[in-house]
Amino acid sequence: MKKSLFFFSLSFLFLALQVQAQDISISQNPATKSYGQLAYDNTNALTITESNSQTILTGNSVSCNAAGLHTNNSYFRAFTLSNFGITEDFNISMVEIGVEQAIGAGGTQPITVYLYTSSQAFPTGYPGSLTQIGTANINVPDQSLTLFQIPVTGTAPAGSQLVVEIFTPDGQTAGHSFFIGSNNLGQTAPSYIMAADCGITVPTDVAGIGFPGMHIVMNVTGEVGGGGGNTFFENFDGFIAGQQVACQDPANWTTWSQLPCSAEDAYVSTNYAHSAPNSFVIVPANDFVKPLGDKTTGKWWISFYVYMPTGKDGYFNTLNTFPASATGDWGMEVYFDAGGAGRLLNGATVNFTWTANTWQFAEVIIDLDLDQAQFWFNGAQVGSTWSWSRNNTLQKRIAANDFYGPLQTTVDECYFDDYWFGDMAYIPVELTSFTGNVNNLGQVVLNWQTASELNNQGFEIERRTESSEFLTVGFVEGAGTVTETRNYSFIDKAVDQGVNYYRLKQIDFDGSYAYSDIVEVEVVAPLTFDLTQNYPNPFNPSTNIKFSVPEAGNVKLSVYNLVGEEVAVLVNGFSQAGTFEVTFDASNLSTGVYLYKLQSANSVQTKKMMLLK
Repeated sequence: MKKSLFFFSLSFLFLALQVQAQDISISQNPATKSYGQLAYDNTNALTITESNSQTILTGNSVSCNAAGLHTNNSYFRAFTLSNFGITEDFNISMVEIGVEQAIGAGGTQPITVYLYTSSQAFPTGYPGSLTQIGTANINVPDQSLTLFQIPVTGTAPAGSQLVVEIFTPDGQTAGHSFFIGSNNLGQTAPSYIMAADCGITVPTDVAGIGFPGMHIVMNVTGEVGGGGGNTFFENFDGFIAGQQVACQDPANWTTWSQLPCSAEDAYVSTNYAHSAPNSFVIVPANDFVKPLGDKTTGKWWISFYVYMPTGKDGYFNTLNTFPASATGDWGMEVYFDAGGAGRLLNGATVNFTWTANTWQFAEVIIDLDLDQAQFWFNGAQVGSTWSWSRNNTLQKRIAANDFYGPLQTTVDECYFDDYWFGDMAYIPVELTSFTGNVNNLGQVVLNWQTASELNNQGFEIERRTESSEFLTVGFVEGAGTVTETRNYSFIDKAVDQGVNYYRLKQIDFDGSYAYSDIVEVEVVAPLTFDLTQNYPNPFNPSTNIKFSVPEAGNVKLSVYNLVGEEVAVLVNGFSQAGTFEVTFDASNLSTGVYLYKLQSANSVQTKKMMLLK
């Protein structure tokens, strides 16, 4: 049995295990998202939480681990829907968790989120009282003191208690360290942990094992009413490479013959990936299907990234009926013919072009209420809007996507990644960093970077304080559609002193938007040109002199006697902005009063000091 320890900022004895103080420092690397931004903030979205504050405190969370490398840990929160005024089905699209620290071998580590409903007040009756309604696997990039969004779908029925589990698999062999984010600022329901290697075999209130101040930060976003989950996202990074997709997740994927694990099932590949490390590949044997729930009302978006190597081709369709039996069941088809020619078949044939060896974004938009459909490729609409039902000759329904090798030869080789289906648009702007700092004038400088952008109109910059809501303080224009790295910055000149929180609202040209992670910046009084009184004073034979300069430049600090003769030069040369301290040794001078003068290009200050031997 492996040795397992709880590390925390206290020391005590629990379950005959030694508990030592943990030493967690803030990561110097900005938080990133391996899957890009998730468009969850539509006008109908509702977020529920048991956390009184979204602040993540360092050194506040525990995990079952040895030398900081965790064993199997599960963290739980339970949400009684009626407590949040939810009286209809709750269609979940995202879970957001706090991350105190995540350090993975290679820069990422896997976690799994499970959604359940509980037939009894959680954790009573565990595990038999739980019914799983959704799950998602995702890789968490290295980060600290952040909020991390996980796309996951499931429907909690009206009147139920929703239970969310965050599972971190044993990371000791791989070298993973993960501490979930928490604070001690209040909660409206308990936080739970389960860690068998530390003797905790059922979900247990952390307050009951000696950690009453560990209030896990966890938020759940979804929509009320309508029945059935309204969004689905998969980047395949939680799947095992070299194995088949539907065989690993038959609840969400199948094949044309509805036989997961058969030859029709697509394989997870590491050959190419839009969000590393995985995608799925379609070769001649495959006939791979994503069922979409037979939608008959509403407006829906289907999107993904697609990649064909040189000399290869690809294909997908969207079905009005699945299983399909007649030609009329194909609502639309798209052929990526070898050589770069593309064809949209939607009752007519519309030609377009594609580029080999490049990830490109495909999007199908279907409005069942208006009976309209569009196909967009790499940010441009292909052809015009058409009638999805072909003027009522087809079923007005969305049933499935099918991915197939069109020639059934070795020319068929097409990769797909970052698949999205939902009643809102996925916004494919991949934000790789977002940081904030304070300059010498007390202004906040925000910097962020994108790896790629599609239809990016720009970024609204939003700020809040501890006691205020987010307000827009600026806008930076986006790059539209680009596949190379872009860097952005914004200076907030009218910021109050104290702790300020910033986020980016990335806006697409069609009005869709998504939020970034939040960064925290503490603003203190700006530096001024200042020369402080030496200490000690009087002195013998040495004293300390502190001074500050608000901007970089040449600075001179000299000592003079009362007749104006320069007797010492303490600083003379280029200096960065900041506060500095020097020691003046007057061992070779006689008792008396001396002047010390600080001089820059624009300012001069002089003070007196007394040497008393």
